[in-house]
Amino acid sequence: MDLNVSYSLNTYHSFSSSLISEETRRKLISLGIDPSTVTSESQAKIIIEKAEGTHQAATTKKTSSLISDKNIYLSEGELIKKAKELANKMGIQISKDLKLDDILTLIAQNIQKALNSNPEVSVKSKYIEYNNELNSIKTGYSTITQNEKAIIMSMVYNANINKMILGL
Repeated sequence: MDLNVSYSLNTYHSFSSSLISEETRRKLISLGIDPSTVTSESQAKIIIEKAEGTHQAATTKKTSSLISDKNIYLSEGELIKKAKELANKMGIQISKDLKLDDILTLIAQNIQKALNSNPEVSVKSKYIEYNNELNSIKTGYSTITQNEKAIIMSMVYNANINKMILGL
């Protein structure tokens, strides 16, 4: 009886793989999908479209990620490091005990001073680049502070729910 079951499974397998064209079968294999898992040509095409769409989305996301990676910082420490690097490029001395807000304010003041006092286009364009870098750091800092506030609000909310549950 095991021989009949094995024969019927092999027959089904060859029957199901014959339901899809050789071209579709090759596409599935190239995408890393086992053709034996597909039962029809239409199902195979849907799977191929989804796989290609996922691949396209991943490629697009990777490309946009590479473009915007310089705008994403994981911590306030990284932002401070970037702000100090920018200040060093501009020739500004930063003391070690300054907070990020203070560093950003100092850099912004120096940029404005330089833009207002220098009529040369090359100097202005350099400071405009510095300003763009400063804005990138400010955006990262804003994101971090918003995330911190959201976490604190969530913790307060959970604490209040716990108090209500415990009857406090």
